[in-house]
Amino acid sequence: MFISCPSIAAHHAREFAASAIASDIAALNFRSWNPNNENELDEVFDLLIAAPQHLNNGTLAGRSQNELANVLRGGGWIFDGYRGVSVKPDSPRKNSEGKTIKYESPRGTGNQQLFVPRISVRAGLAIATKLGAVAEEYRRRVELLAPDAADLEFWDWYLERDGFIIITEGAKKACSLVSAGYPAIALNGVWGWGTNEKDMFGEVERGDFGESLKILNSELEPFLTDSPQGTLREREVVLAFDRDDNPSTVKKVEAAKQRFFQEIEDRVDGVTDLKWKGHKGIDDLIAAKGVKALDKAYAKRSELALPVVKNAHFTSSIENGLLKVTNMSSEYIGNHLTAIACIDNPDEDGAALLLEFKTFKSTIRRWTMLRAFLAGDASSIIEGLFSRGYVFKREQRGLLLDYLYGLGANIAENYTVTDSSGWVGKSFVLPHKTYGDENLKFRNVDPSPEAITELKGTLQGWKDTVAARCGGNSRLILGLGTSFAAPLLPIINIESGGFHLVGDTSQGKTIILSVAASVSGVKDIPHWRTTTNGLESTATAFNHLCLPLDEIGQADPKDVGNIAYMLANGQGKARMKKDLSNRKPKTWQLMVLSSGEFGLGKYMAQANITLKGGQEVRLPDVPAVPEGSIYGCFETIHGADTSAQFALAIKAAVIEHHGTALDAFLSRLVVDAADPAFVGNLSKQVHLVTAKLAEGTSDSAIGRVANRFALVQVVLGLAHKYDLLPFPVEDIEWGISTCFKAWLTARGGDGSIEVKQAIKRIEHLLVTNEFSDRVMDLRDGDTKTIRNLLAYRKVGVEGHTEEFWVPPTVFDKEFVVGVNKVGLVKELQRLGWLLPPRPDGKSVHQRKINKKASYFYIFPKRKNGSEAGEAGEAHPSKPVSDEIVE
Repeated sequence: MFISCPSIAAHHAREFAASAIASDIAALNFRSWNPNNENELDEVFDLLIAAPQHLNNGTLAGRSQNELANVLRGGGWIFDGYRGVSVKPDSPRKNSEGKTIKYESPRGTGNQQLFVPRISVRAGLAIATKLGAVAEEYRRRVELLAPDAADLEFWDWYLERDGFIIITEGAKKACSLVSAGYPAIALNGVWGWGTNEKDMFGEVERGDFGESLKILNSELEPFLTDSPQGTLREREVVLAFDRDDNPSTVKKVEAAKQRFFQEIEDRVDGVTDLKWKGHKGIDDLIAAKGVKALDKAYAKRSELALPVVKNAHFTSSIENGLLKVTNMSSEYIGNHLTAIACIDNPDEDGAALLLEFKTFKSTIRRWTMLRAFLAGDASSIIEGLFSRGYVFKREQRGLLLDYLYGLGANIAENYTVTDSSGWVGKSFVLPHKTYGDENLKFRNVDPSPEAITELKGTLQGWKDTVAARCGGNSRLILGLGTSFAAPLLPIINIESGGFHLVGDTSQGKTIILSVAASVSGVKDIPHWRTTTNGLESTATAFNHLCLPLDEIGQADPKDVGNIAYMLANGQGKARMKKDLSNRKPKTWQLMVLSSGEFGLGKYMAQANITLKGGQEVRLPDVPAVPEGSIYGCFETIHGADTSAQFALAIKAAVIEHHGTALDAFLSRLVVDAADPAFVGNLSKQVHLVTAKLAEGTSDSAIGRVANRFALVQVVLGLAHKYDLLPFPVEDIEWGISTCFKAWLTARGGDGSIEVKQAIKRIEHLLVTNEFSDRVMDLRDGDTKTIRNLLAYRKVGVEGHTEEFWVPPTVFDKEFVVGVNKVGLVKELQRLGWLLPPRPDGKSVHQRKINKKASYFYIFPKRKNGSEAGEAGEAHPSKPVSDEIVE
């Protein structure tokens, strides 16, 4: 941080003293800025206004920069501790509602700052004393430091030991507690421990049953059970939030405590709560009653616990509404409300109730309520019911919650709701339908109108107008097969992956994706341009399905490789308890069919990232336009006048008929897949087709890609057997083989992709530096100064390069980058770019420079007129290809 301000103003020192902040702690953590010192004023202003200004609650201020500048000209103080920054002007401004804004926060931090004070030796010793056995260890650690000196490594030391940590609100209160000898940090408000997770559209992410998902403030991580060095420590968290006499405020604070408690309860050894009377903040208590009052409150701290669920006698009917009934009276609470089913997820850690209720329009609606909503102040329940039209008496809120606590005890109907599509046991779940166990549902018991897939039209209509036009068109056949193949991934244990269609715009790539989407009934084809979190949710929804992704060019080049890897890897980011349950990372297994004008490697190169072999395997580049085609992505247009008319006909057919093919396919597959012989036969077929496709190749990456093409070919044969494809069965093998060969040719044939990239890089290095100051000319009389030697150049009688001599250290450092050295050397020798190995097997050869013998990798001269890659050929005088891999 900055803080060049030299001291604390007298009136600020009095303010700190009034909060029981010791002078040594104040001096280490606070500074006043002089409004008459332009440099100090500019530092404070720049800190706050580097972006549109935010208030301490995270909302936009809506005030001009000039107004803020005028406010800062009144002076103020800055907290700049071990972690966190807070600014308090002496003349604070007010918001549009007239509320005083006491504190200002730097750009974009909102309420997600953590305030951690710097610790003096005196305070550190007092804190260490509370830990007992380590007090003497600490004393030896700081024996050479003055009592008021800063112990800059205190928190690193403390977090490696068992103990407790007090979490309060605001930097001053944390400093007050530290002054009193208690280890303390502060949130920027009671909800500063976490923030809502949002999707690509800025909407709050919600869990299986609609609850908002929270992300724990990452700055809190080191202060919980795990130390910064990864050591497991016993840690008690003690909450010291402000007390209040306003019942509404008390409920809100208690709700924040409960949510925080539920977020960290499995990561600490206890969460306790400090209670005191007569003073709002803990600093007020210390200032008024002294440290002994704090010691007493700490000794009487109480454990936090979840609210106790209460049972009551209620009755509900559409006619009479929800009533509390006793032997003396019946009390009206609200409209009819009951639970008609119990719901859980496959892991049985997301219990919920399916509520049915009467709205203010007298219609009957349903809503899935997560039981965890009952844990806090239940505002999520009230919000959920209100937003869906439920009506109840405001003064009966407590009774309504009591009723909800007791619901679900005697409900016979049970559903399992999964967050992802695909196989659950022996059943297959789609957003609009389940194949197998009908008590399995996708995200909601009732199909959502926002579901990603749907059924429309007829199977015969799809066969006649969509599938029939795929016959004789290899890329359309690949699109069909990619979609049919996805449900078989877990059955025969094949990793996720897919294909990336590469070709110029307006050639028909999107039509191929549309055909693939028509199989499963995908309503809207997703795009590459999305956030990682948003794509995780999309991938989960497409589990065991084909995920079509259009327009890779819209994605940030630096994200392309990571997205491809993440989709194929099948798992999202690991998060610690995002919601009220022990939520696991999102997982999926799917096929991807992507499109773009260029391959993955070229997009990644725009961000100076090199395509790795693993990324090539997961999403190989398949040329979208067949060799020799005059119809763009199509080999035949089935009697249409033009390829454009053909594409439009397919587009119109897909709109009218989709989802019916996978519906028929899954209806048969869930039955057949229960037979081990069926699964074994499929696996055998895939193995045989893989071997045939990859015959004559040596690189394992080719075999892995061939395995995916083989899966597509086999599953298309299965779909043909199920009478779903009207074109000749011979078209299947032809189509998949054609696409595989096109990929292999575009790839450059056999061999490791990393080795191919390394050779291009070596070519580029030698060609571009042939006459630079990195290459030493071995002719006599060369006085050129050499910087960062790359190679020596042996020159012939006419001045032409005969050989490059590359020292082994340079070869290892600059030529062998991201590639296996042995494989690279062998390939260079096979191509004739390096001299063959010596009789002893070593690839370096002895040469003399200034009569001193040394060993070098020798790149010999290329023969004139020879083809690149022939034996005996040396480094070319110009690059073999126009594309340079950085």
